[in-house]
Amino acid sequence: PETEHLVEAVLRLHLPPAARVLDVGTGSGCIALTVALERPQLSVIGSDIDLGALAVAAANRRRLGLDGRIPLLASDLFETLEPGALDVIVCNPPYVDASDPELSETVRAFEPARALFAAEGGIACYRRLLDAGLTARSGAVFVLELGAGQLEAVRGIAGSGYLTRDIIDDYAGHPRVLVLRRA
Repeated sequence: PETEHLVEAVLRLHLPPAARVLDVGTGSGCIALTVALERPQLSVIGSDIDLGALAVAAANRRRLGLDGRIPLLASDLFETLEPGALDVIVCNPPYVDASDPELSETVRAFEPARALFAAEGGIACYRRLLDAGLTARSGAVFVLELGAGQLEAVRGIAGSGYLTRDIIDDYAGHPRVLVLRRA
């Protein structure tokens, strides 16, 4: 359900037709493909550093009849992309501290470690993404899924380069999605 909140936040944005949306770390493609299905007028791109994940996303894209419509790119953050040309950057990054005792064994066994765990108490990927995102155009929107208790740390990383546009709580009442606008 946390990722559903993330997708819903993107869908609630008032975007012009043909706005460019990038799903960074697309994994299986569920975010990019859902946004593309729900808002066919948008130009949606999925990127991931993991070629295996991109193969899964490509299979899902094909299964959903979206071949030829959603580019899937091998990229580490914005490595092969020009962030200045993007309107929305959505990301469900690895945000779990590897020592988190509350992470269920089911999740730990099912998800690739690279997609789950991040250094610095789980916030390293936010730091990399928001630092790289400083080259995005003013007004670009960043929609980020957060780990438990990470809101203030991520807002601190965002600093003066981003303005908080919205904070969306999960069903348990914890801040789960942070929507930022590039200043």
